[in-house]
Amino acid sequence: MKFMEIELDGVVCRALLNEEKAPKTSQAVWESLPFEGRAVHAQVSGDMFRMLDETPVGELDLESATFFQHPGSVVFYPPIKEIAFCIGKAAFAATQGFFKVTPLAELEPDFSEWAKKGDALRLTGTKRIRFRRAADQTTPFRYQARRGRKLDVRFGGARLTATLLEDEFPKASRAFARLLPLEGQASNSMWGAAITRFYPGSTRRPGVRLSGSTERGTTFHWPGYLYYDPADGGICICYGDAAEGLQGNPSPLIPVACFDGDIAPYVEQAQRQLLEGAKPMSITMVGSGRKERAKPKKGRR
Repeated sequence: MKFMEIELDGVVCRALLNEEKAPKTSQAVWESLPFEGRAVHAQVSGDMFRMLDETPVGELDLESATFFQHPGSVVFYPPIKEIAFCIGKAAFAATQGFFKVTPLAELEPDFSEWAKKGDALRLTGTKRIRFRRAADQTTPFRYQARRGRKLDVRFGGARLTATLLEDEFPKASRAFARLLPLEGQASNSMWGAAITRFYPGSTRRPGVRLSGSTERGTTFHWPGYLYYDPADGGICICYGDAAEGLQGNPSPLIPVACFDGDIAPYVEQAQRQLLEGAKPMSITMVGSGRKERAKPKKGRR
């Protein structure tokens, strides 16, 4: 593990270099630390800002090239040696369209104050941004601790907990909770890339339906999130670079929950599922037990 600290306008965030997917880029940046430049907000990439000055590294090629970013993604674009930061709904782009980038690092989740500084660049103009090796190289990557009711999600041999998004999407998440427990089989999406689709009961039967009016969906689909697809009632679990829907036209999905901690065990099962076929999946409320069907009263049909 190699951690660097990124200081923006006096606020510091720790980031873990992505040595697995981008070993050459990670090493080049590590050897160049410390360095600094000017941060400026994106113009066509959404909730993103970048270092205006070139990163002081040599010539590099794209590694694990991707079009996708999620909040906390630190990416590198080799042709202009640019580092950029995703702090919300964003996709690295220019007026010509979207560009593939190298996934350089991941910010530790508690970066809300740091992200506010980045968002404020639209109003303040450029601010100094500084990169250095983190003083703390031993504490493991700290995942976001979410508050809320917990779900138990089992997929093949993986078992994870997730938190209902009752603060961000109260109507949809609570309606989803009322449907639990759910059991069935899950397989990979045909259109979304790294997305598992779960239809409770049977993969050939219609999905679930959420009662009542729910929030609008989003076409940004992020790893670790559980989504409800209002089009067919399916449950979509994103585990990597993904956009559910026809190519170039993502479908709006409603987030209902988010996994807690490292999703690597889920990713392993999802990748195995592609070769081994559909796997059993269940989603239950933690500590609630399983609902039992009500027994009919005597004398009634």
